[in-house]
Amino acid sequence: MSKGKLGMSGIEVLQATPDLACIVDRSGRLLWWNGRFETVTGYEADTLTDGDVFDLVTPDDETVVRTAIDRIDEESPGRTVAIDVLTKDGDRRPYEFSGRPIETARSSGIICIGRELTGRDKREIEIRRQRDELETLNRISETVYEVIHAVIEAADRDELEAAVCEGLASSDLYQSVWIGRNEPNSEIEPTTGVGPSDDFLSRMESINELDWERPAQRALRTGMTQTVREIPDSELPEEIKDITDDFEIRSAICVPVRYNETPLGVLVVYSTRSGAFNERERAAFERLGEIIGFGIHVIRTQRVVLAETATELTLRTEKLETLLGELSLEATGECTYEWSQSTGVGTYRHLITVRGLEPDRVLEIARSRPDVEEISHVSGDGKEGIYEFVLTNPLIEQFFDAGAVLASITAQDGRATFVVESPGDADTRTFVEMAQSRYDATLVSKRDLDRPVRTAGEFWKTVSDRLTERQRTALRHAHLRGYFSWPRDATAEEIASSMGISSPTFHYHIRNAQRALVEAYFDNLED
Repeated sequence: MSKGKLGMSGIEVLQATPDLACIVDRSGRLLWWNGRFETVTGYEADTLTDGDVFDLVTPDDETVVRTAIDRIDEESPGRTVAIDVLTKDGDRRPYEFSGRPIETARSSGIICIGRELTGRDKREIEIRRQRDELETLNRISETVYEVIHAVIEAADRDELEAAVCEGLASSDLYQSVWIGRNEPNSEIEPTTGVGPSDDFLSRMESINELDWERPAQRALRTGMTQTVREIPDSELPEEIKDITDDFEIRSAICVPVRYNETPLGVLVVYSTRSGAFNERERAAFERLGEIIGFGIHVIRTQRVVLAETATELTLRTEKLETLLGELSLEATGECTYEWSQSTGVGTYRHLITVRGLEPDRVLEIARSRPDVEEISHVSGDGKEGIYEFVLTNPLIEQFFDAGAVLASITAQDGRATFVVESPGDADTRTFVEMAQSRYDATLVSKRDLDRPVRTAGEFWKTVSDRLTERQRTALRHAHLRGYFSWPRDATAEEIASSMGISSPTFHYHIRNAQRALVEAYFDNLED
């Protein structure tokens, strides 16, 4: 919009208008106002001098006014905004304002004219507002849908993250986008992103140097989406405001990228819109975060699970930085990794078996290690015990992120052995270098594995072969009579009576059958 100049004749016209009239600078500070302005607001000239328009509107309308000021040069001349003017007595007077940039004697300003609204006017403006909001939501939905389509088609994680960033940043709704992956040191480093300038991502990464928890970190830690609206007026550090001001950023959203309860990263999106990321827009982004997490999970696992060939690497280390290695120095038997699951940013919950070491000593050793957050004795005695512990930044996570799985870890006499499986077409040097860097491990062997595809029919035949006829009969009776329901429709004694056997005999067959099913299930996962 072109700027006009306001002479004395223009001031006289504004002074005589029955509408509210004022001139503000680009920060919202009042430079001039007419008599009607004082009459409606109830404030005298001394009070209004050096004040700003934000003191005369509600907090919700403040966002609308700031956005209108920020975009005054871009809007068409007929563009208006409806706000409530707060009077000195606390009353709310509905007005519709139009604005136009002008040149004053001292600086660049904006002339504002406000017309009081009738009931009909308010209804028409509300309809117009709802129509504009619906149009924006439709554009948001279309943008998110296009990004989801790109996620589905991505071949690897890098391509997926790049597609998300480019898809969102290509819309005029969002100014810049980046994705960071979870790091054990709690820093958030943009791994992929699109910004308004070449140094945008590096400047965002420099925020890690500040002593504060940035919203992206909080989103990863809590698993909850974080939004910051009206950044210039927020409590963010001044260094952050300087960066966002340079790029005209007004709002931001940080969405955790997760699969189930496993954090995988964070999606951060910035907008020049002051009113961006309302409840509906936020819900759309949270859904997008879930889909990105699912896409990453599929990409990370499908290469290993679906590959017809795989490479098995056996690596060994004698450094005591592995928990199993340290435990095995005192244990008289083998220490074995059984199972693990991600529990949070950079942490995994593991189950291990320790043979030939008293439980109290196992707990004492584990608790002395800085990488062990939790440890508990699940079952067993000094001969053989099962322990559950939470470990920070385990090697298993690094392997998984790189597209491999840690098949087993065993340790004895202070020596730990890792067996890693990767897709046959993967560069195995990556995994060897990971183990060397972390534990100074050496490569012991490397061999190719064939993985013939197992059909569902073949799997169920394997399960059936593990059951005796008595076990199948016990299972069928238990299933049909509601033994597995809760609460149970029939007790073990009632089912045993119907089968013509004793209760201990039924318990013997049903427990062996359940164990056979569980073993077959987990053996199939390992295959």
